[in-house]
Formats: sequence, structure tokens, C-alpha cells
Amino acid sequence: MLRGVLFSVIGAALGGVLWTVIAYFTGYEIGFVAWAVGAAAGIGMAVGAKDDTDVTTGVLAAVFAVVSILTAKYATVRIVMDKMVEQAITTHTMTDEDVQVYIADQIVDERTASGRTIAWPDGIGSKEEALELAHYPKDIADDASGRWKGMSPEDQQAYKASVRAHQEHEMRNFASGVGATEIYSEMFGIFDILWMILAIASAWKIGSGSGEDD
Repeated sequence: MLRGVLFSVIGAALGGVLWTVIAYFTGYEIGFVAWAVGAAAGIGMAVGAKDDTDVTTGVLAAVFAVVSILTAKYATVRIVMDKMVEQAITTHTMTDEDVQVYIADQIVDERTASGRTIAWPDGIGSKEEALELAHYPKDIADDASGRWKGMSPEDQQAYKASVRAHQEHEMRNFASGVGATEIYSEMFGIFDILWMILAIASAWKIGSGSGEDD
């Protein structure tokens, strides 16, 4: 029984790694790989447990398969998102306007905290929607521009570096937290569920030994 559990976990884990590797290099999740994960978990249980397979070993194999599939899907999301973030960080050049937009965001936060109302231009409802300095109310844009131009060249470079570091940190946190969770929750369509069911069925049938009488 214990050997069956060990072999089943190994089989499910290897299947999960295969899924992640294929998804990473192809950019696609191939559904039948999930089925293969279930089969690998079941075969591992059947080989390890030998003649001691029963309903319990089948259920355990199915559980290991599900855990491996869910883990592999999440690992794929994290790997792809981390890759996208690092590419964005590497290719993006921060401009003076980018810094002024950052300063404008700080001004918005300052005024909001003091209870002041922000009169956003038409089509813009919050700082999350304001991507350019022109998207902010004129007085805020002018204030941000004035603060930036009031710095010495040395202070501007230092401030720009600190803004870049802060934004890179925020991007990485988003990719590893809320962003990954949101994308992960959207990755379960009807076909994902069907492949999951097939994986569970295969793991249970092989792992329980119920297919031996077929």
C-alpha cells in the first residue's frame, strides 16, 4: 500500500512536470496530457501496490492525479507570467512622462486622502485609467510636471531609478499574487473539466485494479 502510494505520487508528479514543460515551450495546454497524468498516477499505484489494489488505492490515485494537474496548471501560469513580466521589464524604457504620471498618481492619493474630489476628464474615472499625463485633471498634471522640473538633474535620475524599482517590484508582486490567481481561476473551461474527469476515471480504474477483469 505504501509503495503504491509512493509510486503513484511519483507517476502523478512526473506527469505534472511533463504538462508544465509542454505548456511552457509550446504556449498551449494539451488536454490529453491531463489524461496521461491520471493514467500515470493509476499505473504507479497498480505497480506499487500489486495485488493489494482496491477502491481505496483507486481513490488515492485519483486524488494524486487531481493535485498534480492543479499544481501543474498553477505552475504554468506562474512561469508564463514571470517570463512576461521579466520581458516587459527588460524592454521598457522609462521616460520623463512616465515619472510624471507616477508623481500625478501620488498627488491623486494625497488629495483623495485629504477628502478632496478629483474632477477627472471625460472618459477617465480613476488613476488606474490614466495612462498619460494628459489623462489627469490639468491642475494635477501641472503640479506633477512642476515637481519633476523642480528637481535637479541628479535628483531626477535618482527619483526615476526609485520609481522604476518600485514599479518592477509591483509588477512581480502582481504576477505572483492577484494576477496569477485571476488567470488561474479563468483556466477551467468545459474541456478542462472533461479532461479532468477522464484523468480521475483513469487513475481510479487503473489504481483500483478494476480494469483487470475487463
